[in-house]
Amino acid sequence: MRAIENGGLMSEDALIKQVFDEVRAANQRPMLHYTLSKEPVGLCDSKVGGVPYLPLGEEWPLDSCDDPLAFLAQIDCADLTPLPGFPHEGLLQFFIGTDIVMGTSDEEQRGFRVYYRESVDDAVTEEDVAARMPDVDPDIDYENYPLCDEDDSCDALYKMTFDAEATMQPITCADGRFDVIYARRWNELRPDLPLKGLYDACDYASDEDVVYDLIGVSDEAFDWNGSPDEQPGNQCGGYPSFTQDDCRAREDDSCEMDTLLFQLNTTVKERPDGKRDFWVCWGDAGVGSFFINGEALARRDFSRVEYYWDCY
Repeated sequence: MRAIENGGLMSEDALIKQVFDEVRAANQRPMLHYTLSKEPVGLCDSKVGGVPYLPLGEEWPLDSCDDPLAFLAQIDCADLTPLPGFPHEGLLQFFIGTDIVMGTSDEEQRGFRVYYRESVDDAVTEEDVAARMPDVDPDIDYENYPLCDEDDSCDALYKMTFDAEATMQPITCADGRFDVIYARRWNELRPDLPLKGLYDACDYASDEDVVYDLIGVSDEAFDWNGSPDEQPGNQCGGYPSFTQDDCRAREDDSCEMDTLLFQLNTTVKERPDGKRDFWVCWGDAGVGSFFINGEALARRDFSRVEYYWDCY
């Protein structure tokens, strides 16, 4: 039996949108957005690139081949105060590999590193840490490295400024759980027209654009634009974006790495002459993400984090 709308039979087009709206309304999470700017930052501030805090006596992190990792980003957890479940003091730090896939293929998970520092030592200076930073290897191919400047200096530095409040973000179509949840609800209403996900609804729509327009509503939150002050997808918490597929493969809506710890999207600055400066670029305009189990995050256990990036 078809779902009923206003006492009559609901069209497939209307039902496709109804289920889409239901799924998004019922699956929302707090998300904290941040912007990037070229402003001065201190050693322990939230930033992308630059010099990270490193405790006295601690060596620079290396990958499984003993090559130095590259510093990607650091978050002053006080900036995460509006985000429930996240640490609100100390530092979160993200290092990634300098190989062609930026550390994602390392089976030992040493191709990247995530550190949580519960506190910082005020005696550590930026000069001290800079002295321990490795020199850039001229033989390393930085073609895909997200923070590489036009002159290949790889010394980009951006201040991260988080919003004052978290916002509730609906589940994105890119999240692997979306299709499972969508299909479950649709199949309850239309068991005579079973589907496995939103794309399958194209078979029942009057036009494929009925489905593609809905996907666009979800994905527009991650399309990079010309303003680092507004770039969607730069966030902690909420739901992730992928240019390809969700790396956290599953057959149902369960997901061990269920929390988006940190996401850094391709970020572009439009110049007055109409050209673009890519402040951040993952391969061909992709996005990089770090995931953690929510219960582990509550315990402040960062021993298992999943890191992934993809591009067009």
